[in-house]
Amino acid sequence: MKAKKTITRKYYKNYTQTFNASSSFQTFTVPSSILGNLNVDCVASKGADGNLTGGLGGRVQCSFPATPSSTLYIYVGDIPSAAASVEYNASDIRTNNDGVTDNTSLQSRLIVAGGGGSSGSKSTTYAGGNGGGLEGGSANNNYSGYGGTQSSGGAIGSTGKNKGSPGTFGLGGNPGTNKCGAGGAGWYGGAGGNAYNQTVYSFQGSGGGGSSYTDSSCSSVIHTQGYNNGTGYITITYAAESTESDYDFYRDFYEVKVIKETINNEDKFYGVKEYKRGQYYGN
Repeated sequence: MKAKKTITRKYYKNYTQTFNASSSFQTFTVPSSILGNLNVDCVASKGADGNLTGGLGGRVQCSFPATPSSTLYIYVGDIPSAAASVEYNASDIRTNNDGVTDNTSLQSRLIVAGGGGSSGSKSTTYAGGNGGGLEGGSANNNYSGYGGTQSSGGAIGSTGKNKGSPGTFGLGGNPGTNKCGAGGAGWYGGAGGNAYNQTVYSFQGSGGGGSSYTDSSCSSVIHTQGYNNGTGYITITYAAESTESDYDFYRDFYEVKVIKETINNEDKFYGVKEYKRGQYYGN
């Protein structure tokens, strides 16, 4: 049996793009010539400091099979402006940009790193709950909020006359007073802290951390709770087709057409093809 083999060499370059905190969506267009998956390092911001430090932001590392030429929307939330302020301090990648806290947009999130809960601002003895992980962290005392989970917002603490509110889908809960800490944002947000009452400031609870999340299509997922003591960011690395004069590696693609018959001394190549990927070769 005869065969005709064609070799096509394609050149690829490794790219890295980092997105920092912004008050609006940022856009990433998946290259049409992408090779393999996007590798994502998604890191959330910490909670606001009160009397003690806000909870640390969470981290998610994973590989994501993005569709070539599709558009992804990046949101990196900043550190909240005040400990009692409910703000979106998580970092995420989503497919809908109708609004940061719009429910349809929140539902479209593919990768989320949970933000840290904020610390109470008066004589609290606990920092805010750390963000990240499948369940966000808490300050581990009865006045403070619990972290968000994969299916619900964090629950409020059991003690205090002025209660905070539970976390919600996407956002942390409100604090019991303006001296308590708000919950961190995430897939589900952490609860806000409780207060002893409005006038006695010796017991002012901190907020719980937000939970992280990855879509089921992601692989090689690593969750880290309490990773970042600062502002969040998202880094995306990938390989895409380049040129012979500017590349990191190349691949040889083999196309084999099998001859099924010869007519009038002329080989007829039919649509039976076999593709074999070559190995990586460095520049």
